Amino acid sequence: MRGLITGRSDDLFNLGVPSWLTIGILLTSVAFPLTTVWSLYVIYRERSTAMNRVVYWHSALVTSALVAVAVYYAYWGLIGLRLWA
Repeated sequence: MRGLITGRSDDLFNLGVPSWLTIGILLTSVAFPLTTVWSLYVIYRERSTAMNRVVYWHSALVTSALVAVAVYYAYWGLIGLRLWA
């Protein structure tokens, strides 16, 4: 990412090869929708647990926003993003 700051284009070509940075981006782009689905499961599982309803609905709204972002990423092909391909 140094090329974005320095303006040198040869630093940007490092994103086109498998490296710790690009593999990390791939793993993060896969982990985000997986954790979003897990969050949906937890919201469903804990719906009848005794807790403050404001906290529950806040968690449900945040999870809904995360689902919307995950669907948006999936629509644009950003899930499983392999920069070297």
